[in-house]
Amino acid sequence: MSVQGKVLITGGLGFIGHHFAIALSKLNADALIYDNFDHKITNPVYQKFVDERINMVKGTGYEIKRGDTKDFNDIKKIIEFYEPSKIVHLAAIPSAVLCNDNPSEGFDNNLTATKNILEILRTLEKKPEQFLFFSSSMVYGNFVEDTVTEESSTNPIGIYGAAKLSSELLIKAYNHVFGIPYTIVRPSALYGPRCINRRITQIFIENALQGKPLYVEGDGSERLDFTNVIDVVNGIILMLSKTEAINQTFNLTYGSGRTINELAQIVQKYFPNVKIEYKPLDRLKPKRGTLDITRANKLLGYKSSISLESGGAEYIEWYLNNNFFKMPD
Repeated sequence: MSVQGKVLITGGLGFIGHHFAIALSKLNADALIYDNFDHKITNPVYQKFVDERINMVKGTGYEIKRGDTKDFNDIKKIIEFYEPSKIVHLAAIPSAVLCNDNPSEGFDNNLTATKNILEILRTLEKKPEQFLFFSSSMVYGNFVEDTVTEESSTNPIGIYGAAKLSSELLIKAYNHVFGIPYTIVRPSALYGPRCINRRITQIFIENALQGKPLYVEGDGSERLDFTNVIDVVNGIILMLSKTEAINQTFNLTYGSGRTINELAQIVQKYFPNVKIEYKPLDRLKPKRGTLDITRANKLLGYKSSISLESGGAEYIEWYLNNNFFKMPD
């Protein structure tokens, strides 16, 4: 498999971005990394995670440009200078909590930045072959069924999901009016090394390492389609490699919802003494489940390969091997 042409990765030092850049370098693809270096560190330990990301991306040999997609003129200079044939737009605030806390910043980073890139592409005489946008399963809001397809209704809850869905609609409008080719990706419940976004898998492992309880909302029967970041990266590469991905929207997940209790039990296998405490559901967290990945399988040959059991175990081992958090006495 190969990825042809120049690839611009916005947010290339982020959680997904750095994993993708590393995988892309192994294919000898040409890429430029663009990032604002603002990772909104909430814990000093996470600076180690980010430093490791940066060093790993530097190790690929790819050039890293500091800049912000919210700055129209800056991203315009980068696109005009580099002339990418493909743009993978990962730059965003990836946290629904942060977006709800600061709606203006959430929309600026997740919608205005997307609009900036689309406006720049509109004016180019030679447009990129593909604009790949990372959306979210949050666009569905409360799942109306246990499993959703890309055609299921979208009714997001909160700022994050609304900004992602607005971006999707804007992208499709620019395609209809100006012919900008796109691919939209909807991932779910990502996990893997060097994540600092406080997703539930990360929270559970870090709590267990520090002797804190695993706080489960509701009765633990809520389901998430937990997806290892490596599966997502492999899916992105397929999307950049196949013309069948153009002007399509894809669920890109493991393809099977698992309960929060099941996740807690996986963590308990490594930390038998960790306690589970239940608390009320957050009204801003939608009820979710499985994302159907049939379209990605049929059009691209995408198959997820990392189960929550195997991926979760590797993720825990990564924490243990690096001794990021002190175990309780």
